This record gives sequence, C-alpha cells and structure tokens, in this order.
Amino acid sequence: MDCESSDNSYEIAEELGCRVFRQPNNSNLNVNKSYGIDQTSNEWVLYIDPDERLTDELLKEIRDTINSDPIENGFKISRRNYFFGKWLKHGGQYPDNPVRLFRSKMQSFLNNMFMNGYRSVVQQEN
Repeated sequence: MDCESSDNSYEIAEELGCRVFRQPNNSNLNVNKSYGIDQTSNEWVLYIDPDERLTDELLKEIRDTINSDPIENGFKISRRNYFFGKWLKHGGQYPDNPVRLFRSKMQSFLNNMFMNGYRSVVQQEN
C-alpha cells in the first residue's frame, strides 16, 4: 500500500515482485490500511509498518502457523519499540502486542482518527 511516498518504496517493492496499490494519502492512516486490506486476495494478511522488521525465527513461526490451518482468526505479535536505537523496555512501551497477522476477511481497521485499533468481524462475508 503506497500513499504518495517519495522515497522510491513503490518502485523497490515492485522490483522485488510485490503487488503494490497506490492511492492519495489520507490523514487518517486507518483509511489507508483498510484500503490495502480490501485489495488482498490471500486468506492471511501480515500487516507491519515500514519501520518494523521480522526475525527469521518469527517468519518461520508465521509460516508454520498459517500452514497448520489454525482455528484462530488473528494473532498478536509482540514487538519491541526503539527510540534512537535504545529499546524502550519500560514506561508502558513494552510489551506491545498488536494484532499483526489475521485472516483478511475477519479483521478491519477502525477508521476513527482518534483510535488506532481493530474490529473483529464475527461472521465472514461470502
């Protein structure tokens, strides 16, 4: 999902074989996220911010999990927040466990400017 970036991330992603969607940037980031999720055709979505990184161990765990046909519709992924290279272990910044892996038709971002969260859909739309 690219919303008017100027750092060549769109071109880099395409060169790496990614399917990238573009739209004008909305100041409500959740509108942008929802649009991106709506474009997916895969059952599972792994949502990460551009400044987030996944370890090889976590990638393996994600692959193993979705290949095991889990009954869950989403998973929280613990993350460590850093500020100028220093891990923010205290002050309410850790643990930080947002839902980052979910079935594409079972989650949506709340499009509320003041709430960065998720809404689970009880029944999948056909």
